[in-house]
Amino acid sequence: MAEVVLHLGAHGTDEGLIARWLSLNVGALRMQGVQPLSASQMLLALTDMLGEPASRDPSGHGSAPGGGPRLVASVPALLGPVQEVLSPEGFYQRGIGRRIERFGAMLPHDTGVTLCLAVGSAQRVLPALLSPGEGGGAAWPEARAVLPDHATLPWADLVTRLHAQAPGARLVVWRHEDLPRVWPQVLGHLTGDAENIPVDGAGEFTMLGLSAEARTRLRRYLAAKPPPSLRLMQRVVDAFGASYGLTEAGPPPLLQHLPEALQARLIALDDGYAEEVSRLAALEGVTLLG
Repeated sequence: MAEVVLHLGAHGTDEGLIARWLSLNVGALRMQGVQPLSASQMLLALTDMLGEPASRDPSGHGSAPGGGPRLVASVPALLGPVQEVLSPEGFYQRGIGRRIERFGAMLPHDTGVTLCLAVGSAQRVLPALLSPGEGGGAAWPEARAVLPDHATLPWADLVTRLHAQAPGARLVVWRHEDLPRVWPQVLGHLTGDAENIPVDGAGEFTMLGLSAEARTRLRRYLAAKPPPSLRLMQRVVDAFGASYGLTEAGPPPLLQHLPEALQARLIALDDGYAEEVSRLAALEGVTLLG
């Protein structure tokens, strides 16, 4: 049976870190039976899988240990463009059902599906969506109707819709704020093998909790003496963190560029964030990391 694993985002979370790690480790992952693909390559692979049983493997490489290929891709486009995250229909409402339904129609009936999604606080996710300029999403007056007072970002509703459109899929969810601690689990769910995660690019995950000085010094060290394993890399990272400091908790950088009234609104939205995460953890078919 083929396995399809999709990292969906969400917007404003990992900033392409997972996609870059996959692209850096194509060779190593294929040796493990995992085929990292771009969004377009994933579409080609699924089209081929719907064809004749003898149709070609689009990567030209082997299958996962379970017998079928394990296809992995980072495809935030399935959640829609940034301009549609906040729309008159609501938070992550416009077009998602149609996109997931079309994706599901491309899968052979015996395909296993895992959808991986990071959620985030309003202070983390919304500033990039509300900021003016290229790629910006809804303006604040338009977003106000989507995010009424005394509400929080309805992540559980989004995950429920994903599950309804892909009822047989496993959903793996984590808070973006927890990524510095749960990234080995995230990568393990993507690859299906948490014990043999390729090292290339993993240093960027380990740096997430370090101070700016510690990150700068660590990058120089890793470039000169790359550790052969994640276990050794983590020991090196811990040493640099102890010597040069960890990141101090504070508001996301983009938040301070928004009007003060808007900043206050996003902070108020996060009053219910912990309760929303608890709702996520209680959903059937959802694995909440961390």
